[in-house]
Amino acid sequence: MPGSLVTLTVDESPMQTYVAVPEGDGPFPGVAVAQHRLGIDVFMRNICDRLAEAGYVAAAPDIYHRGWSLEQFAEITAMPRGDERAEAVLPSLSAALTEPEVVRDMNATFTHLKEHPHASIQGAFSARVAVALRHSLRPTASRARSSRSPVRMTKTRRPQIWSASTRN
Repeated sequence: MPGSLVTLTVDESPMQTYVAVPEGDGPFPGVAVAQHRLGIDVFMRNICDRLAEAGYVAAAPDIYHRGWSLEQFAEITAMPRGDERAEAVLPSLSAALTEPEVVRDMNATFTHLKEHPHASIQGAFSARVAVALRHSLRPTASRARSSRSPVRMTKTRRPQIWSASTRN
């Protein structure tokens, strides 16, 4: 069953959030899905739909909502991957993001899941901690090889985890 968009409000700005719910009465475990660079596009909606098929209520917030209108959101996120128009707009949206804004967006998503009649987010505490810890952690690998992701798989398939011992 495909999901649908709901509008949450964060920082007095409407934030589109794609929510996919499994069939049945629930409650089902809820999961907040962080978007990739291209936003809540067809790829991200598909991920949420697949999570719903697996028995999860999945919610993916549009963390770019402060930088574009709902009309621009609808137009850009409907474009296929690699579309030049989307590629031209997204770098400025991504560059304008701040971590506190992303945390507020994810917290609004957790609140939506908490209040959703078919979702149960009893285990969401660990996810909130993971988002909060991101602020104080730095990658343990060299800057040249590390990514912004908290976990990076190396060629040997051993994960590199960000370490609290490298705080600023």
